[in-house]
This record gives sequence, C-alpha cells and structure tokens, in this order.
Amino acid sequence: MKKQVQLLATAFILIFTGCEYAEMTPRTTPRFSVAFVQEIDESGAQFAANIYDFGSEEILEYGFLYGTHFLPRPDYAEEVKQSGKPEKYFMLKADHSMVKGEFIYVVAFIKTLSGVVYSEPHRFVSKGAVGFIFEKIEYNQPIFFGDTVTVYGENLSSLISNYQVTFQNETARITDVQKNSFKFLIPDFHRFDSNGEQDVFEIALDILDKKMELSLHIPFREPAFADLPIQQIDYGGTVEIYGDYLEDPNLIVVSNSQPPESEYLNSVTIVSADPNKIVFKPNPVIAGKENFVALKIRGKMYNLGSGIFEYNPTEIDPGQHLKIGYGDRFIIKGRNFNYWAPYFHQGVLNGRAYEINYENSDSVNLSLRFVSLDFRFNRLNDFKLQTFDKVSKNSVKIELTDPDIPIMNNPIPSISLPDYLPYGNMTSFGGKGYALGNKEIFEIDILNKSMTPLRALQLGTHVLTYTFSAAHGENWYIGGGQTSNYNPINRAFFVFNMKSGEIKRLPDLPFDQWRPILVHIINDDLYLEGGIGHELGEDHKLRYKFDLNSEKWTRLPDKAVGRHINGRTIPFHYKGKHFAIGEPNGTGDDQTGLFEFDVITETWHLSKRFPELGGRGLATDEVFVIANKAILISTDIYLLNLETMELSQVPNLSQKEYLTCGLPRTMAFMLNRKIYIWDCNETFWEIDPERFENW
Repeated sequence: MKKQVQLLATAFILIFTGCEYAEMTPRTTPRFSVAFVQEIDESGAQFAANIYDFGSEEILEYGFLYGTHFLPRPDYAEEVKQSGKPEKYFMLKADHSMVKGEFIYVVAFIKTLSGVVYSEPHRFVSKGAVGFIFEKIEYNQPIFFGDTVTVYGENLSSLISNYQVTFQNETARITDVQKNSFKFLIPDFHRFDSNGEQDVFEIALDILDKKMELSLHIPFREPAFADLPIQQIDYGGTVEIYGDYLEDPNLIVVSNSQPPESEYLNSVTIVSADPNKIVFKPNPVIAGKENFVALKIRGKMYNLGSGIFEYNPTEIDPGQHLKIGYGDRFIIKGRNFNYWAPYFHQGVLNGRAYEINYENSDSVNLSLRFVSLDFRFNRLNDFKLQTFDKVSKNSVKIELTDPDIPIMNNPIPSISLPDYLPYGNMTSFGGKGYALGNKEIFEIDILNKSMTPLRALQLGTHVLTYTFSAAHGENWYIGGGQTSNYNPINRAFFVFNMKSGEIKRLPDLPFDQWRPILVHIINDDLYLEGGIGHELGEDHKLRYKFDLNSEKWTRLPDKAVGRHINGRTIPFHYKGKHFAIGEPNGTGDDQTGLFEFDVITETWHLSKRFPELGGRGLATDEVFVIANKAILISTDIYLLNLETMELSQVPNLSQKEYLTCGLPRTMAFMLNRKIYIWDCNETFWEIDPERFENW
C-alpha cells in the first residue's frame, strides 16, 4: 500500500469571553489508506479504503472520486459516496463513467465540518462499467428552438463534460445534470426532413462510451402569419411578412405568377428574416399579373396565395414626342419600368400590342428599338406600354423620319404571299394597289392595311409566273408568262377593269415566249417588243402592236439585235414624251440607258447611259415619276432628275432587304406620291421620296 498522505487541518484560536486566559484546543483530521480497487469487471469497479484514525471532528460524508485526471477532484471527477461515519474499512461500487481500457485514477475522501481530506491517487485499467441506462424523455409539445428536454435514466455521470447530445446532427447545450436526469436545450438546426418525414427528429445521446440514438416524432411549433392588406410595390421593391415563430436558418421564399410547385424554382432574395418579420425582394424576372407567395419554413411549405403583394402600374410620362429612324434606339421616360425583365412590357403601337426589343434600361428610362417587320407603322405613331393586362394611360408620339418604313404586315393571314407574288405584277388605280400573282388578282388597301383576293384568270394552271402588265387608265392589261403545265407557254391575254372589277379575255398573243422584255402603251396601242423565247431561251426579237380598240395584233419590224443579258426595259411618260429605262434595241452589254420613243417611226433612241444601274436594269413594273424626278428601283433606289439627267443613289434608306431578297422582280406600286414595295415575305414598305436626302 502506498504511503498515506495526511492533510493537516488548520488550527483555529478560539477566544472565549468571560475567561481571564485563552485556551487552545488541538483538532485532528482523519487518517486513512490509499484507495484501492477491491474488485473490477465489466460491470464496474469496487473501491475500498482503511481508516487508521477517525480524527477529532464529526465525519459528514465519505467515498471515492475517480476519473481520467491523475488527481481526481470534484470539478473533474465522478463521485460515489455515503453519508455519515464509515466503518474502519469501507467499500463502494462505481458502475458508470469508466471506459474499458482507459487508465482510471481513484482517491478516497472523508468530509468533516472543517473540510475534505483526500488520499493519494491510485491508478488502474478499467474493464468498463454498466453505464447509462435510459428510462424516458420529456418535453413540452409543440417544441421550438431553445426549449428544454429532460432525459431520465440511471448510472448518470455527474460531469457535464462527459455528455454530448446532438439534435438533428447539431450539438445541444447541456444545462443541468442530476443523479437520475439531465437536461439539454433544442439547438438551432437546419434539417427538418429526416428520411423525408415531417416532425421526425434524430437525437443522439453520448455519455462517455455509452451511446444511444433515438428517432422521435415530436410536433414542432408551426409558424403563425399575420393578416395584412395587399402590399403595393415597384419592380425591385420589398415585401414584408409578419407573424410569430418564423425563424428558420434554411428559410426559402418562393414567388411566381402561378401557385409554386417547387421551392427550387423562382426563389426570391431574402433581405432579412427575424422570428416575427420576413422581408424579401421578389424577382422581377418572374413577375406576373398575379403573384403567388409560398414559404418553406422548417421543412414545410406554406402557400400564402396571391393576396400578399401586387406590382404598381407602369406609366409613361406625358408630353413626349420623339423623332426617330426605323431601327434607332430611343428612350421613353416614365416610372416603374421592369428593366430586369422588360419583355413583360409590350408595346402598344397604334392600338395593337407587339413584343418590343429593350436594352440598357432602368426604372425610369426604357431604352428600346423597333426591329421587327411585324409592326404596323404610320408616319406618326401612338405608342403605349402594356404590362400584363394594364395599359399605360399616357402615350408617346413617335414620328418615323426614314424614307422607308414597314407599313403593313401579313395582310392576308389565311395565305402565304410568297406562294403568289414573287414573279407577278403590280399597279395602282383609284387609291388602291393591285397585284397579279399566280393568276390571282388582289386589291391592296394601304389605308386599312388589308389585301383582298378579287378575281382569278380563267386558266387551267395552278402556277403562272413572269407575266407582263401595262396599265392604261382604269384598265390593266396582263398576260403571257410561264405555267406549271407540261406545255409551259401561256399565250392568254386579259384586260382587268380596276374600277368595275370585270375581267375580259382578249385575243391570244401571236407568239410564244417565257419572259417579256418591254411592254408599253402609247395612245391606244400596246407594244410587245422582244422576249425570252421558249425553245432557245434567247431574245426572239419579235415586235407586235395590239390595237386596244379593234383588239387586233399587228406585227412590226423585228429588233435588229437581241438582248443577251436578262432584264427588262421599263417605260414611262414625262411631259408628253415616251421614255424607257433599260435596253430596247441592243444586247444590254452597254449598260442601262434612258431611251425616247419616236411615235412616227415606232423606234427607240438613246438619250443617256447610266452604268450605275448595271446591265439588268430595273426590277419594278413601273418608273415612278413625281414632278421632274423619276424614282428608279433596282437593288438600290436611284433618283433621276429628268431635266438635268443627273442620277444619284438615295443615301438614307433604313433598310434595303426588300430590294435584295433574291428575286428578279420587285413588286411595287405608287399611291399619293408614295411607293409601296413588297419585301418577298409578308410585309409591305412605304417609301416617301420627299424624305430622300437627295430629293
């Protein structure tokens, strides 16, 4: 046995009143042996000690302290004890807080009125202990963060440091340890969906080497939401939700134009989240006419519906008048623009809604461009904004300054214009345009932006292309061309009265040809001069005259030279004279020229060559004459001064795709000093020559 260590008590001097002399009474402390292990097995260890001297003071308590520290003391050791005075030899059993294989230190102690006396420590190797035995767990329902949970059991350690509790894998704080119970606080944890089940929580109790895991269904307190009026916010603004028990480290707020089906879609920006107030910023990218709100709090979804917030209307500042070119970017001033998702704002142009291309905007400045040919423009346009089902009260006046603007789109929704018009003809009469395409005659109403099928040529073919046409007053003479039949030549010849709508078949053409080169009317005679023949695909050089009154054909002298280069010669009248742009006499190798017709000799004479126009010449059926200027349309638009014979290209067209769509003909007509061109698709463009920079 190790040498006994005796701790001497401090001597106190007692002064008794009423005596002449003070007397000192010596006190002695208990003396006992080093604690030793009487028995040790897997159920624990039995400690023992011998008392040599009980000392002079009353003994209040005795026992043993044990633990892994080399000098066990109450703050960091387990205790097994008895009250009162022991026998000369005393034993006590320790049945917990000993991990198998660890070194354990034990000391005996005796507690008196004046203090505690400890033996020297004794070390041994633990074989384990019975340890903690669980009995029950108690809590108030429903539970919430910070609530107290009490665990009852036997063989509990008295040291808080020996306890470790996790609740949903988060460490819980131990607040109290008693002989048969301990308490912990529910921590702030993140997981509320153990194995996909609601209100099922995983609890792990770890007391030294004794571990226990519980999976308990414990109702968790539900959040309570306060009733509030609908909040009106601007795009980018915040929404507030009030209530109780709203906190959740994994709070998710979802807003959508439809009832949210998943918390992973359309989440918002959470500005702040407190137990009684949540502030979030809805994502303007997913704004809607209705805006549903749902919150996922502590693993559960709470659908609050669409009565939480609404977006304030978007409004345009009054009094704005903009002058722009087609395709220019311009800025509209107003308030509450959704610049995060400007595509939610539709443009209402002249009463019709369109999608608009927006860029570089903010909440009070909306920057946009007109880039689609689907718009129905006027020169002066009324422009509003529509956001969902709300149209702005104010509008912007937008004046288009380009010479060319798209004026009409998809005028006949039931048909595709490219199936009819590519190789036909156009003219105008009485404030309307007329088109021949695939033997169908259409009326074009620019004012009402519509196009109507009128009549069809009585031909047994489905396709008719490369026809010729010549307008003479209210009559439009049309014929020839290629068909889809086995015999591709069409000799049929018609006159269509644009005033009455009547159509009449005239005597057939006296020759075969695929494509005309020059057709013109002078006085009451219609001239056909040259054309691409069927057999050789070359200019047949034939010239005929048709008397519009007698309806008889007369052959004229043939052309001396046939045309080598594909193209047409287009006639026009100016100051009583008859002119044509193209090549009525030669091969076309000398480029396009201006020719004047001699009505006496019925021959053409060159006035001037224009190499700028190339060898193919013009693409339209007509030369459009306004005052002393002729508008010539090929792959560009040119202006010819008929007095000075100066030719210049128009420099300020906004678009030229309608001139270069790959077809040999450009379908166009003129009304009220403006030219209307079909773009080979579904759009008509208006050309205002008086807006040409070189006008």
